[in-house]
Amino acid sequence: MLLVLACGPAFAEGEWNDALTPMGAENGPNADATIPAWNGGIVTPPQGYTKGGYHPDPFSGDKALFTITSDNLAQYKDNLSDGQKAMFAKHPDYQMPVYVTRRSASYPDFVYEAVRKNAQTTLLGENGDSVKGGGMAVPFPIPKNGLEAIWNHLLRYRGQGIDRTVAQVAVLAPDRFVNKVEREQIMFPFSSPGASFDSSSNILAYLKQELFSPPRTAGTLLLVFEPLDKTKEMRRSWLYNPGQRRVSRAPFINYDATPPTDWGLRTFDQYDLFNGATDRYDWTLEGKQEMYVPYNAYQFASAKPDITKIVGPNFLNPELTRYELHRVWKINAVLKKGKSHIYGRRVFYLDEDSWQILVCDIYDSRGELWRLSEAHVINFYEVPLIMPALEVHYDLRSGQYLAGLLQTVPPDLSAKLSPDDFTPETLRREGNR
Repeated sequence: MLLVLACGPAFAEGEWNDALTPMGAENGPNADATIPAWNGGIVTPPQGYTKGGYHPDPFSGDKALFTITSDNLAQYKDNLSDGQKAMFAKHPDYQMPVYVTRRSASYPDFVYEAVRKNAQTTLLGENGDSVKGGGMAVPFPIPKNGLEAIWNHLLRYRGQGIDRTVAQVAVLAPDRFVNKVEREQIMFPFSSPGASFDSSSNILAYLKQELFSPPRTAGTLLLVFEPLDKTKEMRRSWLYNPGQRRVSRAPFINYDATPPTDWGLRTFDQYDLFNGATDRYDWTLEGKQEMYVPYNAYQFASAKPDITKIVGPNFLNPELTRYELHRVWKINAVLKKGKSHIYGRRVFYLDEDSWQILVCDIYDSRGELWRLSEAHVINFYEVPLIMPALEVHYDLRSGQYLAGLLQTVPPDLSAKLSPDDFTPETLRREGNR
């Protein structure tokens, strides 16, 4: 597999190079045109879409070009991650259907303008735990190191407010499925046009979450303040416990702690495949490569999910997954000496067109491959932006896995939220309804 070690074309006299897309990706096709040129992505919703509704598949007429199986794995292994290859070893009947590549990523014009400005002004802060001198959206469209690249994922545009109710399934054995349903409200203060990383506010995101099921956790509320500059303050979290009917601080909601409803299959910093502070790892940017990744996964977003059809006994139903060949940035994150985390190394693969992490291989403290995470993304074309329609986390030892973000109702990605919606007092009030 060819690994491109250069960090992309350079700027000329402060202008965006024609070889780049507005997000800093390579504009042109690959050598054999199996990855096409970017043509602006999806610029209008497809026929049949109604605002506020589910997301019809713009590429519903596409048929799989081929399917990767255990029998032909050797032919395609150079374009797969180690975790993806390990799935075939763990489950000989595992399959990856590969479709024509659709570079569907697109964003509002004000996001593109912010990224262009950031390319000239944004700098890493102290120890890489913050960014300075720029504004909303991707801070380093041509990253020079791994920290800059992971900040692109952390700060990519996800709209200004999200209100969604989603389901999650933990597959603990071939015949044991445990469901969770929760409502999430998320506000991104730095996503507003003209927002500056140097403003007095230090809140990157507010999160409020309410659990509806399973019954033993129903009514639990979580509130999180995620800071932008981790040198000023760390994450602040609160929990409302319906049994005790009170709100308490929850400093454990961080790093490698595991949510009780995730059955040990995911850590708190695995949401969105990675979130939170970067200080426990050394981040190395290893360049770009071409890779089969989940993309345009509209089968998970075009209608209310039928979980019995999506979730199989060992992996997602291959008839509903879609993989495409895309260029991705590879980041190797190695646990720092003297720091603690259950994951000794993580290898992230970031979409060049959106900076969304699409695939992550996860290793334990002995350096042995342990887990695989994937983000099955779509273009939410009413905004537009790229985000997961489903996340999946496979444990390559136990065979268990976690599938989340299944949309029980279409998400509202233009939710009108304010900081007043995210306070401990709000948690108390809503918990005592």
